[in-house]
Amino acid sequence: MDSQSIRDLESEKKIWSGQCRVSRMWVGVNVHTNKVLHLDLILMDSKGNDIWVQIPPVLIEKFKTMLKENHVYIIKNFDINTTGLKYRPIGNPYLIQFSRKTIVHHVPEVPAIPTFKFSFLNASQMAGKLGHVEILSDVVGQLRTHSDAITTTSLTRKTIRKELTLQLIEYRVQLEVQSYLKSAVFVLFEYEGKRYFGLSGHELFLKNGQNGDLPPDELLQLGEGYMIHKDGSSSSIASGPACSQPSSDHSGQSAIGKSIETPVDSDGTPDNKLKRKMPLE
Repeated sequence: MDSQSIRDLESEKKIWSGQCRVSRMWVGVNVHTNKVLHLDLILMDSKGNDIWVQIPPVLIEKFKTMLKENHVYIIKNFDINTTGLKYRPIGNPYLIQFSRKTIVHHVPEVPAIPTFKFSFLNASQMAGKLGHVEILSDVVGQLRTHSDAITTTSLTRKTIRKELTLQLIEYRVQLEVQSYLKSAVFVLFEYEGKRYFGLSGHELFLKNGQNGDLPPDELLQLGEGYMIHKDGSSSSIASGPACSQPSSDHSGQSAIGKSIETPVDSDGTPDNKLKRKMPLE
């Protein structure tokens, strides 16, 4: 049977065969009792469609050893229902539930299936989520500190908790690299940018515009010569370092830049005979 899309799934359709990547996997627990409730997965197909999966406690040991994040599988014989659960991790209204009849086959790597899928919200949109419990809105942050486990006991229950301090990530640097045939986009969130630039996304954003038409010096040190794009339009051509520009539009609380791979001669004119790759390491 040909591989089918997750979009083809519906509660009345029990026979389905498709290749899916395990994008995420985690254990769902009761936050009050720490009791394991289910093993959760997010599956994604080659078209970027995703679906939530729950595996009941009695089957966790069986399937946990068979499934790994980022691996691709063919999964058959499961139940699918519309979920009335609050705070779903994704927007798909359907939920796959494994049973004892569920069959899982591992398949070789399929590069065409994406690993992750994100849907970003502007900070201004978050206020409108108040009172809406259908989908869980998460934040991207960095764990800075955590306490030891704290146990408190009341008349009815025992609660175990930890106090965490999270640094929210508001900015990202997005680099687009194009060759003759294909293009690739690299996204560096806030502090990940320090590995390559020495500055976080927020710090790069604050430096944006200080060099006139040129992006911050930290981005100019990426590599070879590229056409500089400022706010989505070409502003100049530079020889030497690669050029990538955080966007001056931060309505989405993110610094977005592009670096278009255009080799140049020593005199600054484009050289269509040469192509160089951006060294990210």
